[in-house]
Amino acid sequence: MENIDIILRDASKGLFSDLDPLHRRILERLAKYGSMSLTELGHDKRWDMKLRLDGTRRTVGLIPNGFVDEYKIKKRKKFVLGFKGLLAVLTTTNFEDINMIKQYRNILKGVINDEQILDWALNFIKYEIALILYYNYLQGLNWTKFKYVLSYWEELKSYDKNSVETFFAEGYSFGQHDVENYYEIEKEYLTLFSILDHLTFFVKWGYIDERNSVYQFKSDQTFRQYVDRWHIFIKYHNLDEINDLIAKSDYFDDYSTNFVKDTFHSKITDIRNEARKILLDKQNIKH
Repeated sequence: MENIDIILRDASKGLFSDLDPLHRRILERLAKYGSMSLTELGHDKRWDMKLRLDGTRRTVGLIPNGFVDEYKIKKRKKFVLGFKGLLAVLTTTNFEDINMIKQYRNILKGVINDEQILDWALNFIKYEIALILYYNYLQGLNWTKFKYVLSYWEELKSYDKNSVETFFAEGYSFGQHDVENYYEIEKEYLTLFSILDHLTFFVKWGYIDERNSVYQFKSDQTFRQYVDRWHIFIKYHNLDEINDLIAKSDYFDDYSTNFVKDTFHSKITDIRNEARKILLDKQNIKH
């Protein structure tokens, strides 16, 4: 979608409309540079920055409301973008330019050194964010003081660790232009979901079917799990929690019938065929 960055900007701005320019300046700097001290954030407005971070009865606090995480290194406080902060900074910063996203791309590259696959994986994450933000934005919600965004996100993914099928239904009462944008986001998300399915072991009806892999590439489970559980990395700022989940469970044994493919069979079949064609065209594989 050519206008996906504009849609993300508008949705983010609407959902976090109570943030003022100084709130956004803090988020922008953390998004650009990664973790920073209070002085590094802005020595010229140190006191005002502290008020925005901690909050008052009249001022939204970035730390208590989940936009910014705080930790200490040798007794020195440092601040880093939190999960909500990543969503909110999309008002002013493109997804690909966020430092934390660049870090995650490098982590994925350490598993799969293929630029095309990395582009698909990062776009899958980007469109997952767009799907959820745009839907809630069109509902007229305000998430500035909503402290359970990450829990909400995890609940949406609980049907299937790969995607957020909750939104794949018909008949939304949006305006015509909004509906068209929404369905375009949905289609792109499902296409990327299908491409990743074809790239890796495809789970179907509770078992692994490797025959669906059409790309000249075989992945282990780690790459796909890192992509699917990207939000956990953003929450903890490291891979430890994801790796613990990988170690404690068999990723595929946890699956039952895939909700998306069962409930929206005809739509998904068309999209999966389109995704398969994209892969075949990219690799000139002849079947």
